[in-house]
Amino acid sequence: MQLRFASRIILSVVIIEALMLSLLVWNSVRLINTSHAELMEQSLNEKAELLANSLAPGLITLDRALLIDALAPLKKNPTLLYATVYGLDNRVLAHIGTKIEKRSDLSHSHHDLSFIEATEDGVFDLSHPVVVSGQPLGSLHIGYSTKLVVALTKQTRFQNTAIAAAALLFSIMVTVAIGLFLTRSLRQLKQGSEALQRGDLDHRIEINRSDEIGDVANSFNQLANHLDATQKELELEHTKLLRQTAHLNNLLNGVNAVIWEAEPESGCFTYVSNEAKNLLGLPIERWYHPDFFHKHAHPDDLQCVIESVTDNSSATGRFSIDFRLYDESGHTIWARMISTSEYNDQNELVLRGLLLDISEQKASRGVAIFAKVCFGHPSPSKRQILNATVYAYGSPTVLRSLRNHLFAALHNSLSDSTPT
Repeated sequence: MQLRFASRIILSVVIIEALMLSLLVWNSVRLINTSHAELMEQSLNEKAELLANSLAPGLITLDRALLIDALAPLKKNPTLLYATVYGLDNRVLAHIGTKIEKRSDLSHSHHDLSFIEATEDGVFDLSHPVVVSGQPLGSLHIGYSTKLVVALTKQTRFQNTAIAAAALLFSIMVTVAIGLFLTRSLRQLKQGSEALQRGDLDHRIEINRSDEIGDVANSFNQLANHLDATQKELELEHTKLLRQTAHLNNLLNGVNAVIWEAEPESGCFTYVSNEAKNLLGLPIERWYHPDFFHKHAHPDDLQCVIESVTDNSSATGRFSIDFRLYDESGHTIWARMISTSEYNDQNELVLRGLLLDISEQKASRGVAIFAKVCFGHPSPSKRQILNATVYAYGSPTVLRSLRNHLFAALHNSLSDSTPT
């Protein structure tokens, strides 16, 4: 499961804050414990030394009352557990507190070397010899409770932990607020990008801020404005292009000829105008078949047509050829292909040109030849008449035209020979 952006920010900040605050609390507690222990050790050692010096007169005279008076000020200290004065014979000469330290040998008297060692039994035990002019008179054994220092350390640790937790909670709240603020702006940016993707160019991102996100929102809005203006211009140009295309199609389809384009190597048509349907009565799709000429060109003209196309497939130029085609009903018409080979925008050679119906022209020429043969010779042979007829024959249109022209010629000839 992928976390959201705001969740990742919050989680990252919480982890970093927790690590930093934990390290800070641990270090502060360590420093406090160390400083408290050092201060307590130094202070208690100094007090023990001063107290030992104040006990010297009482030990010299072995005056118990004087020793007790010297120990009396310690009763006001709430951390004091005991204070005991020993003589050279290890006898207790004076004592205050609740605990009495009894030692058989002063050389093995109990003494805590550090505060950490004292925390094991909760009593910081100190022993200090009482010496005057290098002559030992006895020793002072004193014990202080470590509970107050431990309690103070715990309280400090608790306070630091509470402060760290409060800081962490506050950081989480601020981070959540910032994350929600950022993600809300990012969601608006996302909605704007999705609107652009859908093509909704009227959508605008409403973020009135002077920071980076506001700059991005303004950039999106400017992009939408630019795309909107560009799209409107494109729509106008597209409308103009459609009009021009329709006008051009009307012009092309209005020409009494088939406008075509073909591949030079195969000779296959790649485009024919709508006049192609009127020329042969075939659907436009039939013209695009690779075997169009094989199916619809006259067998006697097929090879010539193919050679004319392939001979002009390697270089630019122009050519024209007359040949016969079969229409949808199987009748023959005469057609003239006028072609130009040239290179297009992709530097590819293409064939373009016109395909004209010249059946009427062929019929007129056939009539002229037929009339010349029939009427220009006193007695034309059957072979001459047959050749003239075959030349003129091409389609029902040609035959009808031939018949009409022939009857008209005969009528004119008879009219001219009738006496007035």
